[in-house]
Amino acid sequence: MTFPSARFLSGILCICALFAVGCGTDSGTDSHSDPTSEIATELATRATTTTTLITTSTTAATTTETAETFVSASSVSAAAETTTGSTTAVSSSLATSTELSSISLMPWWTPIATTTTSTAAATTVSGLVVTEPASWQTTAAQTAAQQDGYQLSASDQKFLESCVFVGDSICSGLRVYKILPSNNVVAKGSVGVRNIFDFKFTVGKYETDVVSAIKAQNPKRVIFSMGMNDINMTTQKQYCTNYQTLLTAVQKALPNAQLYVCSITPISADSKFSTNAKIDKYNAAIQSFLVNYPGWKYVDISKELKNQWNTLKAGLSGGDGIHLCPAAYQAILWQVCKQLNT
Repeated sequence: MTFPSARFLSGILCICALFAVGCGTDSGTDSHSDPTSEIATELATRATTTTTLITTSTTAATTTETAETFVSASSVSAAAETTTGSTTAVSSSLATSTELSSISLMPWWTPIATTTTSTAAATTVSGLVVTEPASWQTTAAQTAAQQDGYQLSASDQKFLESCVFVGDSICSGLRVYKILPSNNVVAKGSVGVRNIFDFKFTVGKYETDVVSAIKAQNPKRVIFSMGMNDINMTTQKQYCTNYQTLLTAVQKALPNAQLYVCSITPISADSKFSTNAKIDKYNAAIQSFLVNYPGWKYVDISKELKNQWNTLKAGLSGGDGIHLCPAAYQAILWQVCKQLNT
């Protein structure tokens, strides 16, 4: 076997040395920059992008006190809106559902105008004199307590002052129409039991989560009123499970508060959004579910809103067959007080 000459070996060693220097091995360390900061930057960028995408899919339309829309904040991956006249048609594809290729979403809601005047300690309606506590001094609240036999006594009004109503834009009608003081209503359009933790609610100058918003009012009673945005998005079982999660979180924050769940309100016979038979099934499901939790109670606010055909009474629609007019809220509060203020 013939060995290479010394000159040849010398050349090979020189080449290897040059290669090692070029690769940064002369100091025993990697010459590339530390990737930690780059990864952190990338993760931050992705987080920002994800937040932007969530915000975009959540805000399918601008929600205001006078025009609120029920659009999925967590289950809708894409939504296209086409506005015709005063209604909005929304088509969407669900990211997590294989059963539905499209769903009915609630249309825009423009509340019926209600007149408010200067406050007064007492008012006379249909021959009845009603003295209102300071927080009830609005025409809407005063007249709502007297019409159609749904009178609210002074005891009822005092009872309602200790309550906070939580829910969607149907629930927010209590605030929009000035039926209840603003602090007694934690509600927003697009809210459902399934996505309420995705929303921020206004408390004074701040925006905060639903549990903190409720806790800030320190109510004796919390009355949840929502579900219209869930019936086309979740099963009855999931609806109950989502309510369990919400009630558990609120009870932990307010261990001494009494918690109540209201029935989903009925819709007009000509509404294409859903059916009252379906709504009744969800109401029956949550009512049966709550029996397992003695500390949580069910409140039926639908009975006085229905006609003999099990649909929303014609005079109680807010204009779209789903939302409610001021007269409906007087019936709702009357039912709440009749069942709870005993």
